Amino acid sequence: MIQHAQQQVPSATFHAMDLRTLKFPDASFDAIWANASYVHITRKELLLALREAHRVLKPNGVLYVSMKQGDGERLIPDDRYGGVEKFWCFVQQEELETYLQEAGFTIVSSHVKHVDSTYATNPWICVSCVSRKVSEEGKVASNRYF
Repeated sequence: MIQHAQQQVPSATFHAMDLRTLKFPDASFDAIWANASYVHITRKELLLALREAHRVLKPNGVLYVSMKQGDGERLIPDDRYGGVEKFWCFVQQEELETYLQEAGFTIVSSHVKHVDSTYATNPWICVSCVSRKVSEEGKVASNRYF
């Protein structure tokens, strides 16, 4: 995917790294687009990864997250790609919102996008949120973001 992206946008810089341990300084970004990114890590590590996103976002930075709606986590053969097994972590809307709030985000909008094609296998939970400022004591500030 990185090679494809570099061919499409040769002037951009691309990085491949673990969502749980991002190699960027604190407050590096204004926004993160995580479309179907967190679906491939365990529920146990989801909060850790979301806290990493919060860490690298500037205060009031925007995070967009989408995850498949459902329950549990498991390897599932994907017939769309020759039956290769993929790890999927499924969540419910309220559960994802809770994880995001625990990681230091304020939810701006959240909705479920229902399956609208033969390619999609589950409804998608789509959430836009903003990062809240963390105090020097390490506590997340109030839910106000304006």
